[in-house]
Amino acid sequence: MPHFAPSRRSAFLVVSLLTVGVLGAPGRASAQALEELPAWTSAAVLEAHGRYAEAARALQPLAEQFPDEYVVALQLGWLLFRAEDWPAARRAYVHALKISAYTSVDARLGLGWTQLRLGRSDLARRHFEGALRDAPNNDAAREGLAAAQAAEPHAARGSAAVLMSEQLYAGHPLLRSSFALAASARALLGEHLLLGATYRRLSYDASGQTPPWDAASNGTQHQAHATVGYVNDRFALRLHGALFLDRADSNLPAYTLGVSGWFAALGDVDLELGGTFFGDALVLRALGSWDLSLAEGLWLGPVVSAQYTDDGTFGGALGARVTLHRSRYWAALTARVGDESRAVYLNDALGYATTDRTLGTVLASARADLGAGFSLAASYEWQRLSVAATTTSAAQQADAHTLTVGLTSEW
Repeated sequence: MPHFAPSRRSAFLVVSLLTVGVLGAPGRASAQALEELPAWTSAAVLEAHGRYAEAARALQPLAEQFPDEYVVALQLGWLLFRAEDWPAARRAYVHALKISAYTSVDARLGLGWTQLRLGRSDLARRHFEGALRDAPNNDAAREGLAAAQAAEPHAARGSAAVLMSEQLYAGHPLLRSSFALAASARALLGEHLLLGATYRRLSYDASGQTPPWDAASNGTQHQAHATVGYVNDRFALRLHGALFLDRADSNLPAYTLGVSGWFAALGDVDLELGGTFFGDALVLRALGSWDLSLAEGLWLGPVVSAQYTDDGTFGGALGARVTLHRSRYWAALTARVGDESRAVYLNDALGYATTDRTLGTVLASARADLGAGFSLAASYEWQRLSVAATTTSAAQQADAHTLTVGLTSEW
């Protein structure tokens, strides 16, 4: 059983120092007034006899009467936790954390243990790490962090995914469609060594949008990505390499080398820096994102990229991403505008080995837990492209629509 039980006496001491003289303020009560209220006394008696669900019900009217009272919200979360009503306990602890202006170590501990009971070890780990940042010597936070680490999916030592993508083009003078099949695997060796690999086979129809179609322009592109890295609870550092092959494309083969990292800083910060050597150009690219927590399971943050081509051309994009986590599903929406060419995403093991420039993207993605370590993944991406002039067509803009579905597994 977790040892994070909120101390009523210590909490009352803090509140009494902060709320003396505010007895008449709406939504607030002094510590002395709380101790004298029948609902509080009744809940305390029921808790002492181990009747936690009844104690929570007895305290609920008081929580509604004083919605801005931190002590009541914290105690309600504890009683609901002991009653094993994990969703309700989570709501109460989230409310207590908000009332404390996100400074309460006790509320973070309660949320951490509650998320563990709900099977969300990743969210639990963040709360325990946050508690340790504010209270580095807190034994309950250390115990909780160890439990979250032991329960996290990567402790299972492996994951794999198979994804299929169909892409359709509108207004493109050459490309009509493409189909990709990708397989990837990751393994954690020991406690910190990460290995990963992805292979993607992409077949494309470049016979043109209008008859007569030239089937000889169709082709197949092969992409291979490899990753090796060091990970721990505070940061991750990864090295990446990629190879792009296409006999029909004179600019390929192409080779990518890069480094990426992650660290916690008021949320999650991801950084990538890499270079891709094409047959006709060298493209250097940097990408960064910062996910800031807005509420329990909700993140919002910027996504920024910049690139340089050895012919002196600069490019880049600016956007934002919102992410939602719940106990059995995950969803994200990303939107970006800018001007990029031949972008390679290191952590996503994805490269656009094409001379088309990307002016804007909107990506909606989701993943649902199917149980037994399996998840269903799906995404839709819209891209606005700028197509360079050719001997037979002028420069123009086109749209690309990509639908991806697949299955992931962790063990």
